[in-house]
Amino acid sequence: MQESVIDKTVVQEPLAGQFAGGVANPLQPGSRIILAESDDLCRKRMQGILEDQGFKVFSVADGFELICRIPEWRPDILMASVDLPRLTGPQVCALLQQCPDYQHLPIFILSHGDRHNQNTAFELANCGADGVLSSPFSTEDLSAILAPSVAE
Repeated sequence: MQESVIDKTVVQEPLAGQFAGGVANPLQPGSRIILAESDDLCRKRMQGILEDQGFKVFSVADGFELICRIPEWRPDILMASVDLPRLTGPQVCALLQQCPDYQHLPIFILSHGDRHNQNTAFELANCGADGVLSSPFSTEDLSAILAPSVAE
C-alpha cells in the first residue's frame, strides 16, 4: 500500500486500484457499503457523504451488528471504526479473513489518530484491512480511499 499525508491525516490507499489479494476495486455508484461507527454524528456525516456520491449505505453502531448484517445486506465494502463496541474494526476484519465467503470483502478501518496507542497501531497493521483512514479527514480523503484508481 502506498501512504499519503493530507493535512496531518494519513490515508493508506491500495495500489493500482486494487484491494488486498489483487481484487479489483468493485465500487461504483449503487455499490453497497456497511458503515460501522459508534459516534452518531460521525456516522451520520459519513453516511451523508457516501450517499451523496451514489453509494447505498447501511449503518450500524457496533461490530457485532456489522457481522450479523453482512448476509442480509450483502455489502460490496465494509468501513469499520477501530474502536467499535462489542467487536472492534480490527477484530471484525480478522474474523472475516477466516471466513471463505467473506475473506475477499474489502474492509477499511476508520481510525481516530488522536486515540492511537502502541497496541492499536499493532492491531491495525496486522488485522488484514485493505486500508486505514485516519481522522480528521475530508470528503476528498474519504472519496480517495474508496476509489483509488480515479487518480491514475
